[in-house]
Amino acid sequence: MAKKVDRDFPLTRSQIEEYFTDNKNEKEKQILGPVKEVVKSLNGRHVDRLIFVGGSSSIPYVRECVEREVGVRGYSPLNPDEAISQGAAIYGAYLVLKEKGQVLNNLPHIEIKDVTPLDIHMVSSDNSSKLLIKRKKSYTLLCFGFAE
Repeated sequence: MAKKVDRDFPLTRSQIEEYFTDNKNEKEKQILGPVKEVVKSLNGRHVDRLIFVGGSSSIPYVRECVEREVGVRGYSPLNPDEAISQGAAIYGAYLVLKEKGQVLNNLPHIEIKDVTPLDIHMVSSDNSSKLLIKRKKSYTLLCFGFAE
């Protein structure tokens, strides 16, 4: 069994920016690959709002690359880490209402697109595995949102 090792060291914003500046083209390719996949899957439809969620979207360089590629300034009234749990709660409420036949049809339609970075499998009790979503696959989650 591997020995657990904890490391604690300060990391400054300038060190992070230096990391992204080194091999800049390769870093932008890694950042923008999934973004280009989502934009391509929109088939020319316009992006109204760009909302950043998740850890790496807190990095200014990542946000700048994505905004430049999509051509829309990021909408950021939310903490990127909290936005994930808030979105899951909203979608969970939608699923409960849908199950009860109480979906509110007068709410605006929202289309959420994403690209999953990893293969997603379902593993059963006999350890057999079934691929559910292939890595780097663009997918759409359709739900209703709340009016502003």
